[in-house]
Amino acid sequence: MGQSLCWDGSVKMTAQVEDRLWKLRPGKPEDHNLVLSSWIRSQRSNSVGHQGDASSYGEWQERLIKRLLQRCALLIAAYDSDPDYILGWACTSTGAVHYVWVRDGSTKHDGKRDYKGSFRRRGIASDLLRPYLDKPTIFTHRFSDACRKMSWDLGLENLSYPKGWVYDAHHAYNLAFRESGE
Repeated sequence: MGQSLCWDGSVKMTAQVEDRLWKLRPGKPEDHNLVLSSWIRSQRSNSVGHQGDASSYGEWQERLIKRLLQRCALLIAAYDSDPDYILGWACTSTGAVHYVWVRDGSTKHDGKRDYKGSFRRRGIASDLLRPYLDKPTIFTHRFSDACRKMSWDLGLENLSYPKGWVYDAHHAYNLAFRESGE
């Protein structure tokens, strides 16, 4: 048995199935293509991007994400034995979480299907977002899969996002485009 620190500060006992498979590292420009494609694909699969014309949504969202990647922090959870194999990532700025993504078993890596199974529900999103979990935070994109995991970690059933988090999509737009005047 192992111990796991929950987001509310409590400690719960967990069965230790395996050692942690990842290390956190700062994002680098070579990571941006995977971040961009996984962000857009994930948003569409969560039905967030289905409100209107898919092509215009994709174009606008790609432009926004590229701008956020220029101005925000990107934290990567990479395979411990292969730092270029990305298991998850989080795009954040001061007081805000823009998106978090964790690889599932259907994600392709190097053009091949990833048959290692899902890396979700292993604590990767928790590691990536740890600095934001216990304080008021703005989130600018909805990331429902990760939030369901957060609810499970907290032992709560109907919590979508951590307590004190507030949704504000305009924060991302203001951050991405305010300096250019677009």
